[in-house]
Amino acid sequence: MIWLLLLGSLAAILIAAEFFTNALEHLGERLGISEGVTGSLFAAVGTAMPETMVPVLALMAGTDDPVLNQEIGVGAISALLLSLLIIPVATELPENVNGVLWIRRRKDTLPVGNITGAMVFQGTMLPALGLLLTSWQPQPAVLAAYATTVAGALWLRLQASGRGLKVWHLGVSGPLYLAFLSMALSGLS
Repeated sequence: MIWLLLLGSLAAILIAAEFFTNALEHLGERLGISEGVTGSLFAAVGTAMPETMVPVLALMAGTDDPVLNQEIGVGAISALLLSLLIIPVATELPENVNGVLWIRRRKDTLPVGNITGAMVFQGTMLPALGLLLTSWQPQPAVLAAYATTVAGALWLRLQASGRGLKVWHLGVSGPLYLAFLSMALSGLS
């Protein structure tokens, strides 16, 4: 029964994506704004909202009892299945289907704006909500991630301000990630 519900929900997402893309195109035209603004503002918030609400609901519904959290959060579905398959498909599928629909209509600015705006929305809203709703304390692994990210960003900025970015400049990100990974796995966390 749960699989039928899952398949029905996926079908509903696909159908809703058609209505969503049409409605956003008409909204942008009616407001007289560009496709880039429509995609990066309205589409981004609309498609990023499910991904934003998953951790918010988890924080709000959580208790100190892990067994009760399991029952509240996932019921008959394992947490691993939920986190690795169902939530990513349910939250990313609308964004991807919207992009495919817009590309088929030769409106490539909308999906690019959607993805860019969604990254900005999620990159600001989720950390802000996490800081506000939890008793977060910076851990060494988080600080290592921050340090390697800043180092990578500064490296790319320095290279871009010179003669432009080359492919090998981007390759610096790999060793920085490996450095972070080794710091996180070495017991700093």
